[in-house]
Amino acid sequence: MIAKQISGELNATLRSGSVKRNRQGKTHVRLSINARERRRMHDLNDALDELRSVIPYAHSPSVRKLSKIATLLLAKNYILMQVS
Repeated sequence: MIAKQISGELNATLRSGSVKRNRQGKTHVRLSINARERRRMHDLNDALDELRSVIPYAHSPSVRKLSKIATLLLAKNYILMQVS
């Protein structure tokens, strides 16, 4: 009887340790995924900023920065205008 109780407590302890390790592993994976996504978005925003700097539009302080979609559409139209 005591051996079963000790065995049950030992199994419970081992399981809880494994659950904590599993949870820490999932947390680490999630943090890695979040960091990769954050880096990807920074790279995308940097590329769009570079694109905005080379396409012709008003760059004065009173003009708002173009949105991502507006930047892409303006760049597409500028390229098409250059080709024709």
